[in-house]
Amino acid sequence: MQRSCGRGLRRTGWNCGLFVLVGMLTACSSTENASPTSEGGVESRGVGQMQQPVKPGVPVQPGGAGQSNVQIPTFPQNFQVQGPESDSFGFAVTQPGPIVIDVQGQGAPVLVTLQSPGGQPITQQATGNVRMSYNVTPQDVQRSVLWMVQIRLAQPMPPQQGGRAAGTVNVQYPLPNPSQVQSAMTAQQRAVQQQAAQQQAQEQQMAAQGSAQFEQAFQQHKSQFLQQQAGRRAALIAQIQPVLNQLQSRQGGQIRPRGVEGDSPDIPAEPTDEIGTRALKQPGAPLMQAPGGVRPPTMAAMEEPVSSQQALGAAGSGPPPQQVMQNPTITSLSVGGLGQPGDQVIVNGSGFGTNQGEVHFILGPNKDVTYTGQVWWYDNQILVHVPQEDGLRAYNGFVYVVRNPDKGKSSLTPFHFEPTVDFRTIIYTADRRIGQPGKDFKIVGGNSNLGHQQIGHGNPNPFIGYKGNDEFFTNARLANDWVLDEVFLTPTFFKRGGAYFQEKKLGTNWPYFNVRFWVDGCFGDTESFANYIFLVSIRGPKGVADGLVVP
Repeated sequence: MQRSCGRGLRRTGWNCGLFVLVGMLTACSSTENASPTSEGGVESRGVGQMQQPVKPGVPVQPGGAGQSNVQIPTFPQNFQVQGPESDSFGFAVTQPGPIVIDVQGQGAPVLVTLQSPGGQPITQQATGNVRMSYNVTPQDVQRSVLWMVQIRLAQPMPPQQGGRAAGTVNVQYPLPNPSQVQSAMTAQQRAVQQQAAQQQAQEQQMAAQGSAQFEQAFQQHKSQFLQQQAGRRAALIAQIQPVLNQLQSRQGGQIRPRGVEGDSPDIPAEPTDEIGTRALKQPGAPLMQAPGGVRPPTMAAMEEPVSSQQALGAAGSGPPPQQVMQNPTITSLSVGGLGQPGDQVIVNGSGFGTNQGEVHFILGPNKDVTYTGQVWWYDNQILVHVPQEDGLRAYNGFVYVVRNPDKGKSSLTPFHFEPTVDFRTIIYTADRRIGQPGKDFKIVGGNSNLGHQQIGHGNPNPFIGYKGNDEFFTNARLANDWVLDEVFLTPTFFKRGGAYFQEKKLGTNWPYFNVRFWVDGCFGDTESFANYIFLVSIRGPKGVADGLVVP
């Protein structure tokens, strides 16, 4: 795997879900200017006396160099569409005569479109059965002998919301002339080759635009994250504000600055306005994590025994015996026993003393951190902040107090530590399964000169489209509390095809995502394509390895 943070590919400008695809799907339609009409309108377009059609099925040899044999499909054919995708079926008409289309379907309403490259599309919407007819004129044959029927949902909803339809399509048309079909395909392939350079330039332009879209999307995603963190911090401050007001009004408290760990108590600590990313080298922000970890040593191992001489005084002419003070006691923590770096914590209890001592946070195995920031210290209340510590995972730790000057220690009070979050980006992986080898006409994969790994599918066949799935991170797993945060996708070249997310394992340690694609038949002077680039965001504890291995 290669990341944008500088291991093999150049860094990418951040932007994040969800993704940028919704606005792009409008650019990947397979027909142009298709306007729905009523059934009567379709039937009125010159239907003459029916001629006996045939079901062609003879391979036609295209004249383009390197082009494999393409077989004209026979009818009826099955179709199945969901979401924004479409099914397409091509055929050739080399003489004037009627075309009759019968669609038998179940599920959501569909749009059925009949089109030739040089003519206006004819579209009809229906639920269940659709019957369309059109009489091919000599002028139609002169423009092109290639025709296509496309089926797609009238409302491209997700399958989970009923966005699915399936059935059969049958097309009757005049018997084609094989030599004319071959000539038409040869001319089409030449036009496709002539457009190749223009397509490459368009991919470069779309990749640059996609990078900007990634940046915009991630900024929105980051803003939402920061708003959630700010809301959490504001709720915490509101919860302890009455206690803060009481502390400010009390007399005799000891305030001793000891560093820059936290803000003054009357100015609540705010979350940082940036999120750390390996790609951008930005500062970090807190991350909520599930409790977990290993319990630290018991307090018994940390207690310092008091000798009898210390407790009672030395015999003879020494000072008189002194009363032994009980160890300080913690009764509660204002944050409910959990917190992130920078959170204010009020330690409630008794016997803390009037001289400022120490507040310790156990944040990991053998990780006892003495708080060194500003402190408000009273005999029954102490105000501190959760220490700023990176390189730690979430941990079920403890807080305890050491009194000054006798070093009396309180018992261990449970405290769950939640580390600062870091974001990292990935724009390449070899852990993938792309399309269906043996069925796809052309698979675009691997590194490209676009700054991202481009994935896609090309279709030079004018008679049939295809669809499938691209799966990423099928085997990889994240470690050390890192999870999949979001995945973004943008097209570099959608022509009579498109792609969308079918599944993403967000919030888990499996960074798997599944991209559904479709490519209609090549129907014009450019090959049909569904090419795209992606950007993966993962999040986890700042300063901790994510466990992914670069291939």
